Amino acid sequence: MIKKIAVCLGMVILITLAAYTGIYAEGLKPDEMEVISKSDESFSKKDFSSAANMLAQFLDNNPDTKNESIYYKLGDLYDNYIFDFEKAIEVYKKYLTLFPSGRFRDIFSANLSYLEKNRKDWSVLKEYRHIVFTSEARASSENIEMMEELLVKHTASSIRPDMHNWLAKEYFQNGRYGRSLNNIEKFIETFPDNGKPDAEKSLAYMLYSDASIKNHRYSEAQNALDKVMQMGNPNSYLDYDEKVRYIIKEKSLWMAYIISGVFVFLLAVLIFIFRPWREKNFDLSLSNCWKQLFLMTAVTIGSMVYVNYLNHGLLPVFPAILVAAIAVLVIIRMLSYVAYKIKKPVYFAVSFLLMISGTYISLYVTDSVSIVWNLVQSLKG
Repeated sequence: MIKKIAVCLGMVILITLAAYTGIYAEGLKPDEMEVISKSDESFSKKDFSSAANMLAQFLDNNPDTKNESIYYKLGDLYDNYIFDFEKAIEVYKKYLTLFPSGRFRDIFSANLSYLEKNRKDWSVLKEYRHIVFTSEARASSENIEMMEELLVKHTASSIRPDMHNWLAKEYFQNGRYGRSLNNIEKFIETFPDNGKPDAEKSLAYMLYSDASIKNHRYSEAQNALDKVMQMGNPNSYLDYDEKVRYIIKEKSLWMAYIISGVFVFLLAVLIFIFRPWREKNFDLSLSNCWKQLFLMTAVTIGSMVYVNYLNHGLLPVFPAILVAAIAVLVIIRMLSYVAYKIKKPVYFAVSFLLMISGTYISLYVTDSVSIVWNLVQSLKG
């Protein structure tokens, strides 16, 4: 999901860069090329006012120009960098009048509608845009804190849905999936009234789906994907069948984790019932199992060194497996003291299932089980 959102954002950035670097400069007149070059130079120096003034002056002197990119640049400067929304609206209206079928028609129409709808909250919009467009200069945690403070400060602002949408993406990228889901839910709740285009709504539903998967809410993740398809998959980024398979896989892995955990819990209850520590010869001292511990530790360290040599990122799983193996060893030894109370086949079966459960749990908590899953699928293929 994040990769697909990044692709979408990358395309938006590409369009912006295209306008500022003159990709649309084919057939430009010398005076148009000159003003674009000078404006680009001021823009690169972050002198946005000078860049906008040059373009505005050019349009005043050349009202018949057919270069749409100049309007795009000027509108973008006023809207997203200078935050002079009144002038941005003037540029959008003028462009839509001169170029009713222009290539920036949909973008300008959406921007115009958004600014006019939120006119009373322009001061809040300026604060919001400032945080977003200067976020690269700060740590992610600081950006989140600033945006959360803005939410608290403006409890009735019409810009709040955009704040929640931005926070949802930021929290997801930081692995805080619960907060991401909470914020994207609040953004989606405003859909009937916020007038967002279907493309933006579909991205929100896709993020909601991914956040739901991370929070083990698989039915909701599926429903969100269905809504994207009902909208006609406007961004064409969603591979529905692939995503459904991913949800089924994640749900299966999660259920296996729950089953393994329940099995270990029930086994712990069983040990408590049998109380092997009351047996006469009960002894869990390391002297009785040092060979096994030494072998497991040596195998773990050797595996970590080898994987590190191969430059793979699976190191966390080995200590987790070692801890699980030690726990399994202790439980099996405890069971051995009460094995006479149960049949040997049952004892061996329980011990075997315990080893599988312990290994699986260690793989799941270190996020390595998907790697094993993919390996198994590749072997099947």
